[in-house]
Amino acid sequence: MSPRHDSLRLHLDRLISDSHMNISPGRRHQRRPGYFNPDFSIVRHILIFTGTRADWGILSPVARALAARPDCRVTVAATNMHLSPRFGHTVDEIRADGFDPVTIPMDADADSDAARVAAMGSCMTGAAALIESLRPDIAVILGDRFEMLACASACAMMRLPCLLYTSP
Repeated sequence: MSPRHDSLRLHLDRLISDSHMNISPGRRHQRRPGYFNPDFSIVRHILIFTGTRADWGILSPVARALAARPDCRVTVAATNMHLSPRFGHTVDEIRADGFDPVTIPMDADADSDAARVAAMGSCMTGAAALIESLRPDIAVILGDRFEMLACASACAMMRLPCLLYTSP
């Protein structure tokens, strides 16, 4: 792994093991951090959002390392360009890396400002529904593109801790 990947992995290691992950329940629903596996250790559920081939290239080694840990369960959520044939339908690359990504549909081909806002709204709605159904312990987002803003906004509104990683 590169130093950039090591940095992200170290941040996640600290979050997974720190006691402050005992998240206080929100007003809408209770969130118990992790679940117990058969050997009675806590397993943290990590939701990784990805919208482009570029961010998956950075996140994939980290996702594989986390998925190999017995105390982590990783779910990958693919959206935007990953789902577009125009951009190579790169969700297949995520599958080739050994993950079964959940998809959040949105219009990746939006060419006007208003259409991009509508696409961002559908991405936020899809991310919120995913968070509600999976109830992960933490989300990981890379980058500063508009689809990641939608996912980060959903995390904030759903009281889900979110690690925003930007390239050095």
